[in-house]
Amino acid sequence: MLTNAIYRYLFGKEWISTDVFYKNEPAHKLGGSYWFWLFSSTKDDGPKVMLKITRMGINYKMDNLPVKNKLLKNNSFIGLVSCLCFTDGKAKKLFSEQCEVNFSEKELIAKTDSGLTVIVNGEIPNYSMSVKKSGKEILTASSSGSAPNKAKKIVHSNAFNKYSCFSEDKSTYYMFEETVRCPHLVKLLNVFSKFKASFSGEKFDGIAYAERNSALGAFAPWRYCIYDFEDGAHFRFFWIPKAPTKNPANFECFFDHNNKRYQFTSGKSEYFDVDWNKLGKFSDSVKYIKVNCTNGKESVEVISEIDSQYTFKYSSIGFDSNYSQIILKLKKLEIIGENLKITNSNLGKSVGYGEHVTLKSPLKIE
Repeated sequence: MLTNAIYRYLFGKEWISTDVFYKNEPAHKLGGSYWFWLFSSTKDDGPKVMLKITRMGINYKMDNLPVKNKLLKNNSFIGLVSCLCFTDGKAKKLFSEQCEVNFSEKELIAKTDSGLTVIVNGEIPNYSMSVKKSGKEILTASSSGSAPNKAKKIVHSNAFNKYSCFSEDKSTYYMFEETVRCPHLVKLLNVFSKFKASFSGEKFDGIAYAERNSALGAFAPWRYCIYDFEDGAHFRFFWIPKAPTKNPANFECFFDHNNKRYQFTSGKSEYFDVDWNKLGKFSDSVKYIKVNCTNGKESVEVISEIDSQYTFKYSSIGFDSNYSQIILKLKKLEIIGENLKITNSNLGKSVGYGEHVTLKSPLKIE
């Protein structure tokens, strides 16, 4: 267990404000950071647009593109900006380019040599985004929400701090987290809010997922699945398989609803093809993902259908990884306990997102 002095040195200041979206504050100078947004229509046939800005601690290749990373000064860096669009069950990479990112009060601006400009500004969750290429509009989005109520702190150890809360009107969900996961440290902020947007001239609205993340340590494989509901409920599943040490932070599953948390302590995920034949591992043949978790008193089952996905291929210092970013459709969510039954039919519309990361290395961890 880390002492508090070492812990704070590695993590830096605790994130308790959404202002960190406009700060180049890594967990450590040798670590990496990313800024992530996913604008998802709650209509099955509506667009989903993802934008991500990253700065890693080392240089690497992504989809055979050499990516340089450099801290220029306290409020500026060289990194990568990428954008994916998910429509009609298909994923398309719109761009991945080197960029220079600059921060000022409540504003982030990323620019590339090709004329691409990304501007994000405003108090989170009431922020706006503009993405243009040589002056031509690609995406404009405007998020709206309410300030968080008093955050509830959940501490698993001095190396696993988490705050989560809803806004009073349930329009916005917030989660702050600091975690020591084998083999890396993670500090993140998630905000889910409502939005209106225009993408390539098409107007749509739904739920916006914004994430600010900093990490220090080795890249690890993981499985990740989240759902955010119109009534404010939130489900999350995270798992690092075959982790070399037992650490409660390497497995996480919970459901937040009406200011109550249902925390699950063990579980698994399984993969199936379009005909519901069980598959041994993740591949392009996977159509359904089933998650089953329990805490001894309550259990949850979540069945997701993969709507579309895009897999980035990373390579650095002898390590190769596949990073799949997935749009999920919820087929079933059911939580059962004594005098308890919650189903997705009572929670309104939802948006789902997942990640599946495999790592090819001398350790052979997949």
